[in-house]
This record gives sequence, C-alpha cells and structure tokens, in this order.
Amino acid sequence: MSAVTMMSLGGLVALDRVPSLPGAAIRVIEIAQQSDPDIADMAQAIRADPAMVGRILKFANSALFGLRSRCTTIEAAVPLLGTKLVRTPVLGFSLAQQSRIPGVSGP
Repeated sequence: MSAVTMMSLGGLVALDRVPSLPGAAIRVIEIAQQSDPDIADMAQAIRADPAMVGRILKFANSALFGLRSRCTTIEAAVPLLGTKLVRTPVLGFSLAQQSRIPGVSGP
C-alpha cells in the first residue's frame, strides 16, 4: 500500500510545507498540454506526490466549488477541477516552492 493511500485526508491537507517533487509537477503540466489529456494519467502523476495530493484536495474542497460532500480522492478531484484548473495550481505550487528554496533565485 502506498504512503498516500495510508494517510488520511486530514494528514494530506496538513502537508502545506512539504515540497512538491518538480518531476511530478512537470508530468502534470505535460499531460494537461496534450490535445486530449488523460484524466487517469494526470491523477496518477499527482498521486506520486503526497504534498501535491493534499493541495489539490484542499483546492477541490474549497468554498469556491461549493461541494455538498467532501472530495476525498485525487481520482474524484481531477475530473471535478478539469485539467486546466489542476495545471494552474500545480504550476503555482511548484513555482512558490522554488522561490522559497535558499540559494535558488528566479531569472
């Protein structure tokens, strides 16, 4: 069983300070840019990074979407948000992570 499967939703949401793996973010962005993006592939790429899973679930469960019940899996969150709405926060999370790393500066 993977670490993501073993963690609770609350535990994943609390991972605000765990750095995202750049490789996972790049893979999500690559999938989102395809002419016919595969939602299952995107969910799998996100699932590889527990911090990203937590952030996407937190975003999907935000008041912005007004869900009646909580979205508890990344497989449910990705189709709900759509590829563009998943790509945007993933890119934002990754860029924000890079700006907080000591010794790493922007262009």
